[in-house]
Amino acid sequence: MGIAFFLLLLVNKHSERKWINAWIRALIIWNILLFFQVETASVFKILNIYSIILFWGIINIVSLVILFRNHEFSWSKHSFSKLKLLLSRAGALLKHNIFFCVLFMFISVLAFFTVPYNWDSMTYHLPRIEHWVQNQSISHYGTNILRQISSPVLAEFINLHVFILSGEKDIFLNFLQTCSFFTNAWLIYEMAVKLSCQKKYSKAAVLLFCSMPIAFGEALTTQVDHFAGMWLLIFAFIIIDFWKREEKICFTKEVITKCCIMACCVGFGFLAKPSVSIGMLFLTLFLLGICCIRKDSLLTITKLLGIVVPVILILLAPELIRNMVTFGKPLDQGTGARQLVGTLNPIYLCINGLKNWMFNLPNIYLPNSDHWLAAIVYRLAGFLRVEIDNPTISEDGRNFFLHAAGTYGHDTAINPVILFIAVFCFAWFLYRRKKIGQIQRNYTYAVILLYILICILIRWEPFVSRYMLPYLALLCPMVAICIQDFELNYKQGVYKNVMVTVICCLCLSELAFMIPYHLKIIETQGDRPNGYFVYNGDKMSDYIDAASFIEQEGFQNIGLILGGDTYEYPLWKVMPEEVKRIEHVRIENSSFKYENVEFKPECILVSSGMSGAENIVVHGANYKRVKSGSIDIYIK
Repeated sequence: MGIAFFLLLLVNKHSERKWINAWIRALIIWNILLFFQVETASVFKILNIYSIILFWGIINIVSLVILFRNHEFSWSKHSFSKLKLLLSRAGALLKHNIFFCVLFMFISVLAFFTVPYNWDSMTYHLPRIEHWVQNQSISHYGTNILRQISSPVLAEFINLHVFILSGEKDIFLNFLQTCSFFTNAWLIYEMAVKLSCQKKYSKAAVLLFCSMPIAFGEALTTQVDHFAGMWLLIFAFIIIDFWKREEKICFTKEVITKCCIMACCVGFGFLAKPSVSIGMLFLTLFLLGICCIRKDSLLTITKLLGIVVPVILILLAPELIRNMVTFGKPLDQGTGARQLVGTLNPIYLCINGLKNWMFNLPNIYLPNSDHWLAAIVYRLAGFLRVEIDNPTISEDGRNFFLHAAGTYGHDTAINPVILFIAVFCFAWFLYRRKKIGQIQRNYTYAVILLYILICILIRWEPFVSRYMLPYLALLCPMVAICIQDFELNYKQGVYKNVMVTVICCLCLSELAFMIPYHLKIIETQGDRPNGYFVYNGDKMSDYIDAASFIEQEGFQNIGLILGGDTYEYPLWKVMPEEVKRIEHVRIENSSFKYENVEFKPECILVSSGMSGAENIVVHGANYKRVKSGSIDIYIK
């Protein structure tokens, strides 16, 4: 997989002047190929190591042939000098970006040693991969944890390949997020440069992004937010080119190519996490507004949409069809719609926006800021007679609260530094807006309005920071624009480099607090399977005992009756090698139609609260409870 991407990168570099453009094209092609392999192999139920190795082997051979035909690997008298020049440039790049290189290497090491442990990974991100491997297909299957088949799939498509090629080990699964994090940092830099920012301000934007607690934490997980955000950032990177055009959009090869890339971003972004689609839709509408002002040809725009829409539909079609068969609609209620507000009442929307805005404000520089900031929201909601915990603006009706300053968990991390800096920068922008370039103004207005829109539309939950991650990333180039304008207009005296210095100090301070936290997590985790139970340590002994019992009895077929948010993945990892098949039974949700009634488990594991009876009947056989705990054990 990695070799294939590298070769695709070299193939695309042949026709692209800038590495970032070649990187984007290689990413698109690589994901299309992987997507095709997974979907096709699933149809024939041959999604296994043999089909994967064969597929990537063919891709590598074809890429090498193209490279040789392009004379990329041919030897000549100039080859040595070209290689010397390339190494010289690489050395210079390393020298001028030594801090980021060290930081990225350190994060990679942390990602390698961090055992996946967050709740979503244990309940559906990783268990679905185990089921896919077992079934040799990504087709929907019967499960008591519906999110395993209803949630977006693209990130797990990639990690499925990684999982199989690594011998069904999870030691490399964090690296999808890690690599997406690196790509996003690079995109932020290139976006800032494209918006006419000098290198030092562009690097400050990258540092701001890298030091965001949610960005740093998510880079060490098997979550999907960096991966989904990457497609939004690529989309924004491309769309800036259309904003910058002085001439009207024409139906040319270059324009068609860029539109196809954006279409792929929409499709892949939706398949990664639908919440990023809001940003893409908004930026597209913003572009259409610019096109109207520029009086672009309606016929040309229509032709381009005629290309873009089919590309999106082709990418989405397989998953939407699966969902229609299972749920009777393109998306299950628990995916996408559940994360959006459930009301159009403007007062409720404002309170929801304020709840989400306040989420990232508590900080160590303002003592007890989480308490008095939350109190402000409660008092304002009371004054406006808004039920602050109404399910339409609070996921599952959860009680509103703010996390304490210095919360760095990769589900709940708060990000005060970027928000305070963004507020200052936007205030400066409003003061200076008439003297800032048109493209910079367009970008600033777009990302600020988009962030406000996301705060309003995303239903508050204690983990809402994850949904904000891509939109906080989009604010970073805006910060570069504003601090550059600030310093270039106050070059003299104490104001010279003051904003860059302040940002660097605040960011380094955030890193200094975060790094010990994540190091301590690694230390606390220890080896597998201990590491899986950081959030559920009291249940580990029951999981181990269940596995030991199964091994002792020699059972090979295991049934599962689990709650909708149960830790399933650790069960797979503690099972003895003799176990041949694990399936969910007694399914009572939309996936019941896929339950294999011919499956006759010798033992059934039942999560706490799912039965309570001494005897149960599954697929016509009677089972008796022989052990109670967080995992009850039933045998024939």
